[in-house]
Amino acid sequence: MSDRIVDERFVEFPCGDDRLAAILHAPAQPRSVGVVVIVGGFQYRVGSHRQFVLLARDLARAGIPVLRFDCRGMGDSTGHFRGFEYIEDDIRAAVDAFFAHQPGLDGVVLWGLCNAAASNMYYATKDPRVRGLVLINPWVRTEQGIARAYLRYYYLKRMLQCELWQRLFRGELNLRATIASFVSTVANAFRRKPAGPARPEAGADLVAWGELGLPDEALHDRMHDGLRQFRGKVLFQISGADLTGREFDDLWKGSRAWRRLMKRDNVTIRYLQEADHTYTTRRDLDQATEMTREFVSRL
Repeated sequence: MSDRIVDERFVEFPCGDDRLAAILHAPAQPRSVGVVVIVGGFQYRVGSHRQFVLLARDLARAGIPVLRFDCRGMGDSTGHFRGFEYIEDDIRAAVDAFFAHQPGLDGVVLWGLCNAAASNMYYATKDPRVRGLVLINPWVRTEQGIARAYLRYYYLKRMLQCELWQRLFRGELNLRATIASFVSTVANAFRRKPAGPARPEAGADLVAWGELGLPDEALHDRMHDGLRQFRGKVLFQISGADLTGREFDDLWKGSRAWRRLMKRDNVTIRYLQEADHTYTTRRDLDQATEMTREFVSRL
């Protein structure tokens, strides 16, 4: 279909004392359910290798309205970046603007990658306009979790590779450093969980927290509680070639409470076995976009 059937324009809207910047993709014959792309991490509305642009345009050509926006302090929006734990006001402002600028809109799907997926779980139960969630490689990073992921998906695989042993025998690798790194990873993977520091207050310097996540109980429990209370449809997309996706996979499969939650009738899990964290190849992005299109079309 031609791009000419989609009206693509810049919109700006308030969030408290700040102004948020967004791009609205409005099809000529729009569906009544649209998609709000929530940007995770230190990115803005374009995304890695224009991921969000391509996603939005493909969905809009299929008749699905899309709004992608910058949170406060990111991209062209004003204000201070508060970290993914504190963007609920940003999301609400974006949904308000979407309804104001897109006639006939009846509900929205929140689409989020990485820590934006966690933000969506927090927010969804607080807004009845949210009909569904698309959650891509949700961020559950902890020191113990990443250590276990490295052991399972990196070290074990590397030990079976001839190239590793050939480099060791040729003296191309520092054996002492390699062993020390492995031992440290094992120790982190199986040590007892510390109580961890208290969650910071909103408005604090949350850059490090946004990157590293919170202690296990604070982060994982809040995600679980949000998802448990949400009654709309949920689609998880997990990349097979991504440690963040693998960490989330390990989390839910290793917890009875999470397994019970993930097996509910309103939850679907789809795997893209060769995809990386941000769907770098167009093939993987096209596959993920089609999954999203089918999901939204059924709402």
